[in-house]
Amino acid sequence: TLRKALKGRPALNLDITGSYDAAADLDAVRDQTLTKQVRFRRWEELRKENPNTPPASEIVVTPEDEIRIIGLFMAERYPAGVPAPTVDGTLPPPAPLYRSMTPAAPAKQPVRLVSRRSGRVFDSRVYTTPAKPKVEPVKPVAIVLATGDAAATAATPGAAPALTLADARRALASGIPVLPEDLLKLADARAQRVRDALLANGEIDAGRLFLTPPAPEGKGTRVFLQLR
Repeated sequence: TLRKALKGRPALNLDITGSYDAAADLDAVRDQTLTKQVRFRRWEELRKENPNTPPASEIVVTPEDEIRIIGLFMAERYPAGVPAPTVDGTLPPPAPLYRSMTPAAPAKQPVRLVSRRSGRVFDSRVYTTPAKPKVEPVKPVAIVLATGDAAATAATPGAAPALTLADARRALASGIPVLPEDLLKLADARAQRVRDALLANGEIDAGRLFLTPPAPEGKGTRVFLQLR
């Protein structure tokens, strides 16, 4: 095996190059980004209650929190209401993030004053801090875990049809832009996992394993290994 070859020949080094497939990896990158957005929103909520909240990467997002936050995202990103699914059963991508706000109060106009001594007229600029826009509370879209739960909710008189968590996540993720840099990061992460696995038992010197830049065009969802 590769590990045995490296152990048996200490002079050998290994280049590790990650790669990606733009079509196959697109959904995975979007879903990972959505998961980070959910975690960050939960962190923001906790941060308001406790300024000493640990970093977002360290907090625990419960399934209940995820469902609630995904429901909030759906309400925020489909402000006119969740549209009907398309022919293939998916929802159209969401509109840009929007929250309705009341207009800010206009700033006061300068007051013209006259000096009693000189009779000169000048403007007294009265600056006021603009009122902060009032954000209206957003009512979450109903989200359920399973398709059967969604059907049961829809059958309830007067109840709006609920979306499954998977459908809601898929709809939200479809509107997340993916840059070439995101795919390159995914390729790097693949290479890093292989390197970590080779170093796991401590038998190979880390200085012999080199991460090389991935090819910009991508060569599939794989990792290339080159002994030298």
